[in-house]
Amino acid sequence: MSISLTPVRFITANDPRHYSIDNRPLQDLDANIQTVKTAVETLQANVVGYTSSGNWAGLQIPLSLIADRGKPFSYFLKIWAVKDSTYTSFTDSTLIQINVLGYSTGAGIVTIQNSAIIGNTSTGSAVTVILTGAADAINITFSGYTGASGYVSVKAERFGL
Repeated sequence: MSISLTPVRFITANDPRHYSIDNRPLQDLDANIQTVKTAVETLQANVVGYTSSGNWAGLQIPLSLIADRGKPFSYFLKIWAVKDSTYTSFTDSTLIQINVLGYSTGAGIVTIQNSAIIGNTSTGSAVTVILTGAADAINITFSGYTGASGYVSVKAERFGL
């Protein structure tokens, strides 16, 4: 991404002392701050986070695809899962990174064409991530941890159109 900033104008020896002249550098800096703010907000709009906790048997996180309706999508998912009831000293933990490609042809029709695990780091027993297309969402469910409460955090970064 290229960000175009306004060159800051400095006061010169030939400038008269007047608030309209003296404020030019501050106005340029303010314009640059607004440009950078807009660029950062645009980047943040493509990254969403989801968190869920509960019993592993029903633990599920829906990744909304409403913005992708009628077009292809591509997401980079970072999923962190922990099996523990106290969350203070866990023995089973997993960090999985997945690329997900697919398309949504209309309301409620989601097709996952490909998902590739690009990283899977586990401590203790491993967890498996299951991605299924649902009504305007990708449902992320888990298997591998059973019988205990769990905590899952998902960060999804969107790429594409």
